[in-house]
Amino acid sequence: MFDFTIGESKAKQPPIPDGSYVARFVGTELSPAKEWEGKMLEEGIRWQFEVANGAQAGRKVGRITGKHPTPENACGKMIGSLLGKPLTPNESVSLQGCVGRTYWLNVQGGKAETVSIPPQQ
Repeated sequence: MFDFTIGESKAKQPPIPDGSYVARFVGTELSPAKEWEGKMLEEGIRWQFEVANGAQAGRKVGRITGKHPTPENACGKMIGSLLGKPLTPNESVSLQGCVGRTYWLNVQGGKAETVSIPPQQ
């Protein structure tokens, strides 16, 4: 006979409503290649944030971009926004110092659309 501890349901929550939130940058992880809307998407980067306050506090939201940043693409724009500066070609950057920091996060369609550093930082 086994003893069990009943966990919380893993049922998918509805997406976070569109709007602006204060959120902590949690980090990145690889997003495997997958089929979406009839086409194959390459492996990418999943950008993870956690809403810091308000009715959505504790909820995670993110987005997936390609994994090869340029100053003009979504991956490069996300990096530049987290660092608070424009990127230049052939520049090496680290996001380690960004993990745990709070940002203004604009959510649209259930995903993190834009990120910016709040004025007090």
